[in-house]
Amino acid sequence: MLRNATEVTAWRLMPPAHWQTGMPAAAPEEFQVAGDPVQLSRGAAYELQQLLATPGSYRFFAPIVEECGPPDYGVKFSFINGGDEVDVYVCFKCRALAVTRSDRTNGEADFDPSASRLVAIAQELFPGDAEIMAIRP
Repeated sequence: MLRNATEVTAWRLMPPAHWQTGMPAAAPEEFQVAGDPVQLSRGAAYELQQLLATPGSYRFFAPIVEECGPPDYGVKFSFINGGDEVDVYVCFKCRALAVTRSDRTNGEADFDPSASRLVAIAQELFPGDAEIMAIRP
């Protein structure tokens, strides 16, 4: 589905109102959209699709390093094709991402090997966001 998406958008997220750092993990879909979506250009969408589809972008067989405690998802990428949508939630603090479809988590991964490129993409999409711009790969 990621490679077949006809539309790719990025959203800034904020934690659910009831959640605070240190609490048990909130489901990715509980994180709330903060602001308007950013539509990715064809080139940016292709680059993101390729990055996420490359096995070398992930660290396999290693526990997700949760430096922030449970993931604190700050960005969501939505891949849309007709009525179908896959969302990729990204926590830049602990280098974790979650993939959801139909509001159900289908997988989680440690994206540490591709962190520098994913951070750069987020910073290109949200140049006026101080929190995103402060992220270091």
